[in-house]
Amino acid sequence: MNNKISDEQLKHFIKEVKDATKLLQLAFPCPEFRREWIPRHEVMQYLGFGSTQMNAISKKYNLRKSTIGKRIFYSVQQIIDLLNKEAENC
Repeated sequence: MNNKISDEQLKHFIKEVKDATKLLQLAFPCPEFRREWIPRHEVMQYLGFGSTQMNAISKKYNLRKSTIGKRIFYSVQQIIDLLNKEAENC
């Protein structure tokens, strides 16, 4: 059995890694910024909430948010603190 990778296979693999890296850079263009704020749609996706439910949770817990244009961003630390607080109450 030959376990060696051909030059063509290696080139193909390197291209796939580069393509994947580009996609990740597009998804997370500024990691320093993203550590503190997260887009509303990502919070909704993570929590499994729809728009109405997210609005209700935002108001109920007075979530800190920033609005730029029509985009809403939530404080990551506040979301984490809320999840930890609710976990302690279970």
